[in-house]
Amino acid sequence: MLVTVQEGISGRRISPGREPAIGSWGRPRRVSDSRTSGTFFSRSRAASALPAKWLISACWNSLLAHPAVLDCAVIGLPDDKWGERVTAIIQPYPGQDVTDQDIRAFVKARLGSVKTPKQVEVWTDLPRSKLGKVLKNEVKSQLLSQADHDRR
Repeated sequence: MLVTVQEGISGRRISPGREPAIGSWGRPRRVSDSRTSGTFFSRSRAASALPAKWLISACWNSLLAHPAVLDCAVIGLPDDKWGERVTAIIQPYPGQDVTDQDIRAFVKARLGSVKTPKQVEVWTDLPRSKLGKVLKNEVKSQLLSQADHDRR
């Protein structure tokens, strides 16, 4: 399906099939702006700026190896310097007392400072779906609304 858009409109460019659109090879999540000629140019990243799943996965696995951590979520939150910062939300076992410094030191010893979360939150419970999966979008929206409320 071909959709015509007005000049200057921003949005995601999606190409059907197995082959990407010409000019978007290796950059499928770029935001594009339309031009009068019908061409597009890439403007910025649309989705997470966190450097791939390997970082999130390595951090998540390391966090779950901590003896006090029952479950966790690893997300990216906006950061003025880096675009996004790695943020870990920890749910400790009941009765366990853990601090953000403990968690950061544990991960840093296993993965190094680059893969260590820049922010650690400790919550008594994480929001979950009916199947028990942690709802990362809800976690992220709660943290963003909390940060927005703190700025006021």
